[in-house]
This record gives sequence, structure tokens and C-alpha cells, in this order.
Amino acid sequence: LTTGPGGRPSVANLSAELGTPELLRIAVNGAIRDPLEGKGIDVSISGEARDLRAVAEKAGVDAPLTGPLTLTGKIADTGPDRYALSGLSLKAGNSDLTGEATLATGGAKPVVNANFASKQMDLAAFTAPAAKQGTAAPPAKREQAPAEAGKSGANGRVFSDDPLPFDLLTKSDGEVRYRAEK
Repeated sequence: LTTGPGGRPSVANLSAELGTPELLRIAVNGAIRDPLEGKGIDVSISGEARDLRAVAEKAGVDAPLTGPLTLTGKIADTGPDRYALSGLSLKAGNSDLTGEATLATGGAKPVVNANFASKQMDLAAFTAPAAKQGTAAPPAKREQAPAEAGKSGANGRVFSDDPLPFDLLTKSDGEVRYRAEK
């Protein structure tokens, strides 16, 4: 911690590592010129976990994902009340996500713009119930009708009947684009 512009605190060389390589490790590196005002942010973030199921169990939650996790990205302010996430790369189990996003907080509503892509997004991994040791084998799979082919979930649906929280859409503006190859 050093003295920055106007005698305010400044973090010239931020380097922090949290967790353990055996379970979950998160590293943050960079600088924040004026942390009290949220200005001059230039921070890289990386994280990795050997097995998401082990992380969830340690946290006391049930998570459907298994397998390794890797995450990298950079957060920076790009102007007054404007922030950007760039170089995002997330791999979780058999799924991946890359892209960038911006957040502008200076207007009447926050504005979020994002552009994400995946080579593969395994939706079944996010919705399938976690297999527990000692439970009976699942029942035999019934033959799917042609209209159900490629769908997941017990009733052939990818998404639940729960209503989506569309009221959140009135609290912000923006555009989110997502492209998946598979």
C-alpha cells in the first residue's frame, strides 16, 4: 500500500493467492491506483480447482458439476464509472466459456454489454442430479420420441418450469451475446 494521487491510498503491486492447490487456488495480481474510488483498476485473476465436487462438498453445498475448473481474466476500469472484463477463459468439467464484458454504472441504470462463446456447453452437467455413493442404479432409460432427442432432464426438458426473473431486466440495460458451437 502506497500513497497515490492526492495523498489517497494506492495499491501499486497487488499480489494475493488464496486457497490451496489441492482444493481451490485463486490468484489476483495487478494494481489499483485509487481503491477508495474504484479507479485505476488493472487486475488479473486466475483460479483452478482439481475437482468441483470436492470444492462443493468442502463448502457444504450440493453441486452437479464434477471435474476440474480453470479460470482466467482481467478486470480494468476503462473510464469514469466504466469497467471491463477481458480475456475471460473458464473451463468447468466438459464445458468452456470465453469472452468479454463491460459494465457502466454512471447512468440512471447500469449498462451491461457482453460477448461470450463456447466450444462446448454441457447443460446436462448443470442439471443432472449428483450421483451419491450407495444409491441404487438409475432406472432403465426409456426410448425417446424423436421430438425429445437431444434434450436432457427427467421430463425431456433442458430448463425447469420455474419462472425466469425478468424483473431484473428492468433494473439494467445492455446486450448479452452468446454463441455455442456444441
